[in-house]
Amino acid sequence: MTSQAVSISIKTSGQSWIFTGVYASPSSPARREMWHQLNMLRETSQSAWLLIGDFNDIMVASEQRGGTFDIGRADIFAQQLELCGLLDLNLMGAKFTWHRRRNGLSLHKRLDRAVCDILFRTKFPEAVVEVLPRGHSDHNPLLLRCGGFPQPRGDLPFRFKAAWCTHAAYCKVVHDAWNCHSGNVLNALNQVRMASITFNQEVFGNIFVRKRELQARIRGLERYLERIDSVRSWALYHDLQQQYETCLFQEETLWYQKYREQWIKLSSRNTSLFHAQAVVRWKCSKVHGLFLASGEWCTDAALLQQAAYSFYQTLFGEAEEVRPLRDPDPLMRLNYDDQLLLGAPVSKEEVFQALMEMKPYKAPGPDGFQPIFYKMYWDVVGDDVWSFVRTAFATSFFDPQAVETLIVLIPKHEGPRHLKDFQPISLCNVLHKLISKVLVNRLRLILNRIVSPMQSSFLLGRSTNDNAILVQEIIHSMSKSQRVEGDLILKLDLEKAYDRVDWSFLRRVLIDLGFPPHIISLIMHGVSSASLCLLWNGQKTGTITPRRGLRQGDPLSPYLFVLCMERLGLLITKEVEEGSWSPYRLRGGPAVSHLFFADDVLLFSKAKTSSMRTIMKVIDLFCDASGMRVNLSKSMAFASQRVSPVRRRRLARISQIHFSSSLGKYLGYRMVHGRVKSQHFQDLVEKVQQRLSSWRGRLLNKARRLALVNSVLTSIPTYNMHIQWLPNQVCEKLDMLARRFLWSGQDKRGLHLVKWETSTQRRKDGGLGVRPTRLQNVALIGKQVWDLMYKLEKLWVHFVKWKYLGADITSMLQHSGSFFLSSLRKAYEALEEGFHLRLGQGECSFWFNPWIDGSPLSSRMTYIDLNDVDLEVRHVVSSDGCCDLARIASPLIDDLRELLSHLRLYLHHDIPDVLAWQGDESGVYSVCTGYAWLLARSTPRRDGSWGWLWKLKLPA
Repeated sequence: MTSQAVSISIKTSGQSWIFTGVYASPSSPARREMWHQLNMLRETSQSAWLLIGDFNDIMVASEQRGGTFDIGRADIFAQQLELCGLLDLNLMGAKFTWHRRRNGLSLHKRLDRAVCDILFRTKFPEAVVEVLPRGHSDHNPLLLRCGGFPQPRGDLPFRFKAAWCTHAAYCKVVHDAWNCHSGNVLNALNQVRMASITFNQEVFGNIFVRKRELQARIRGLERYLERIDSVRSWALYHDLQQQYETCLFQEETLWYQKYREQWIKLSSRNTSLFHAQAVVRWKCSKVHGLFLASGEWCTDAALLQQAAYSFYQTLFGEAEEVRPLRDPDPLMRLNYDDQLLLGAPVSKEEVFQALMEMKPYKAPGPDGFQPIFYKMYWDVVGDDVWSFVRTAFATSFFDPQAVETLIVLIPKHEGPRHLKDFQPISLCNVLHKLISKVLVNRLRLILNRIVSPMQSSFLLGRSTNDNAILVQEIIHSMSKSQRVEGDLILKLDLEKAYDRVDWSFLRRVLIDLGFPPHIISLIMHGVSSASLCLLWNGQKTGTITPRRGLRQGDPLSPYLFVLCMERLGLLITKEVEEGSWSPYRLRGGPAVSHLFFADDVLLFSKAKTSSMRTIMKVIDLFCDASGMRVNLSKSMAFASQRVSPVRRRRLARISQIHFSSSLGKYLGYRMVHGRVKSQHFQDLVEKVQQRLSSWRGRLLNKARRLALVNSVLTSIPTYNMHIQWLPNQVCEKLDMLARRFLWSGQDKRGLHLVKWETSTQRRKDGGLGVRPTRLQNVALIGKQVWDLMYKLEKLWVHFVKWKYLGADITSMLQHSGSFFLSSLRKAYEALEEGFHLRLGQGECSFWFNPWIDGSPLSSRMTYIDLNDVDLEVRHVVSSDGCCDLARIASPLIDDLRELLSHLRLYLHHDIPDVLAWQGDESGVYSVCTGYAWLLARSTPRRDGSWGWLWKLKLPA
C-alpha cells in the first residue's frame, strides 16, 4: 500500500489475481515513484494483475477534448504501461471519464481506466469495464465485470479445424465423404461437414483434455521407470512422448488458425502467443454495450442483437428509389479481344491459381471451410470445384447456397459506441470467392484501358502513392498561390458507399462498358442472390435478404465499385468540358478536377460560387442514380489563402460542407503543407509501439522477437516512408523501439548481445537482417525518384515535371518546393552514386554527368577550361569509338588521360542517353536492390561461407 496505489490479492471462481486501485498524483515526480513501485510489484509477482483507477494521464490525443495535448507526458505514460506489460481494457460507455469547466471552456479527458497484463486477459476473457454516470463528481466511476454480461446461447456456425489434417485418419474421412456426392460440390461439402463433426467427437476428441491425460500418464510412467527398468514400459513411454508432441502441434495449429497473422510460421511452438492474441482479438470484436438509436445506453445482449439486426436489415434490405441518368455520355467500352478474354471458358489452372492466391486461414463463410481445406485436399476436391466454377461461367448461374454470406462487424476505432461505428465485412464461401477471383484476375488485365487515370485503386501499376503525391503537390501550390479567385478542394465522405450501390445502376454501368451479356448475368446473379446472416458476438442472427449493395469481403466488389465510380468521373469531365466546372490548373499545365481511390473522393475547382453549384448538382445527379449518399457533416472543404472568410461562408452555405484549415489525412498520409515536425508522425510511432507490446515480448524468445521486429518494421512504417522523408527523431525512435523489444522483449533497456550496427547487417555478413529505418526510407522514396525519371504516363509525374519545369531529375530537384520534393532530393542525393549513364547519342555533359565509373569527371579535375564547360561526350568520341583528347582544352591528370585513351565507346544516334541503376543487371531500380546497395555502402562485407548455419533445424 502507498499513497497512490493499494494492491490486494483476490480469489474468484478458483482464479487468483492481484487487484491494484490507483489514485495517481498530479505531480510528475510522484507518478514516477508510483510506477517504480508498481514495476517492483510486477517483478516480484507471477499472478494475473489488474489495475483500475485515476492514472492522471492519457495515452493519445483522441483521449482529450479541449486544451493542449502533451505528447511528452503521454509518451512517458505509454512507456510505463509497456514496462509493466499492461494492456488497456477498452471502456464501455462514455468516451471521457473526467470533465472540468473553467472560464467558460470545457475540458474532457480519459484520466480513469483499467489496465491488465496478458495473464489476466486470458484468465478472464469476458472481463469488461463500464463507465457509469458521473453524478456530482468530476470523475465517472468505473464498474469492472470480470464475467462480462450474460450472453444468450445461439446458433454457433461450423468451423473447419486445420488440426484435423494432422490426424492420419482424417484424409480418408474427407475422401470417403466427398466421393459419396462427387459431382455436386455443395452436397459433398455438407457430407464432409457432418463426417468431420462425427470424426471430432468420436476419434479426434478434445485437444486440451487429451493433453492433460497424456501429461498425467507420462508423469506416472516416469515415476514408475524410476523404480523399475522395463523394456515394454520404455517403449510405451516413447510412444506417449510421440503422442504428446503431436498433441502439442495440434494445439498450436488450433490457436494459429485463430491467430491469422502472417509474420510467424506454424510449428514455431508459440502456442501461448497464438492463444493470447486470439483472446485479445476476440475480446476487441465482442460488443457488450452500445447507444441505441433512441440515445439510451444498452447492455442487454438480446436487445443489442435485435438492434443490430434491425439496423442492417434497413441498410441492406430496403432499396431506395433511384432516378436513372438521362442520356448519359458513353463510357469507355471493352474491345472485342477484351470481351473474349473476360468470357472465355475457365481452365482448371485458373481455378487453382485463384485458390493459391487466397490466404490459407482467411475467416470462413457460412459453410465453415477455409482455403486451407481446399489446398490440402485439392487432389480429392479439385475436379468438382473446377466443374462448379466452369459451369457457373458457362450458364451464368450457380446454386444460391454457395453465395450465402456471414456479416461480421469490425470496429472503425477503439471503443465503438454506436452501430454506425462498425464496418460490416462479408465472410463469403470459398466456392463463391473462386468465381470472383477468376473474374478479378481477368478484369485486372483490362481495367487500365477503360478506367480513367483519376482512379488509382485496385489497378495494375497504380497505387495510393500516386494520389497522395498529387494531392500533396496541389496543396503546396495552393498555399503559395496568389490567384485572386483562389482554389478549392472538397473531400467527400460517401456514407456506407459499398452498401448503398443500386443494383440496376450497376447493371447499366456493366452494359455501357460493353461487358459480355453472360458475364453481366453471372455478376448480377452473384450480387443479387446472396442471403446475409449477421454474426453477432459469434452467434448467428436472422437472415437478411439484401436489395442493394456490394459485399465488402467479396474479391470482386472493389472492382465493381471502381467501375460504378467511372460514371461520376464522366459527369465531372462533361461539366469541365462545358466550362461550368473550373478545375485546378497549374500555369497552363494539366487540369485536375477529381481524384478517386475507391470511395475516397477529392474534387478540385476554383473557389467560385458557380463552380460550387455545379459540383453539388453533379453530386446530386450521381447519388440519385447510384443510390449512394454523401455525408455532408463528415465531408470537408479546404481553400487557398486568397479565399476570404466571407466567400468561404458563402460557399459553405451552398454546399452545406464546413471549411477546414487542413485536409488532415488522405489515404493514411498526413497532408503536410508547412514545417515538418516529429509530431506529424506520432501516430506512426504509436502503432509500432503497440505492435511491439511488451506482453508479446514476454511470450516470445529472441528468435521470434527478431521475426516480429522485421515484420513490423517492413510493414507499418513503410506505407508513409514511400513518399515522406521521416524526421531523424522519428527514425531514431523506431530503431530504439526495435532494439529494446529485440533484446528485452519490452520498452526498456536489456542486455544487447550484439551492437546495433551488427544487427542491421545481412545474415550472410554476420548480422541479424534488421532493417534500419533511415535506409529503408531512402530505398522506398528511391522508387518515386525512378518513377519521376521514367514513368511519364503517371499523372503525378506529369504534374510534378510541369510544376518544377524539369526536363531531367537534377534540374527539378534544384527547386525549393514541397515536402515531397524535399524528400525526393534527399533520397536522390543518397542514391546518386548508384545511378550511371548508359550512353546512346552521347548528348550528356562530358564533365558533369556520371557517364563513366559512376561519378562525373569533374570530381577528378582541379579546374575546367571555360571552352570545355559545354562539352558533350559525342564531341570527344570519334567515329572509331576512341576519345580524341585533342578536342579537350582542359589539362588532364595522367590517370585520367590514360583511362580515356584506352576507352572505346560506340554511340547510337537513335537512342537517347539514360540513367541506369547499377545495383541491378537490368539497370532498373527496385526497392530491394536500392536497399541492398545502401546497406553495402554503410557496412563492411564479411565472409559468408558459414551461412548454412542459419538453415540448421535447431530448437528455438
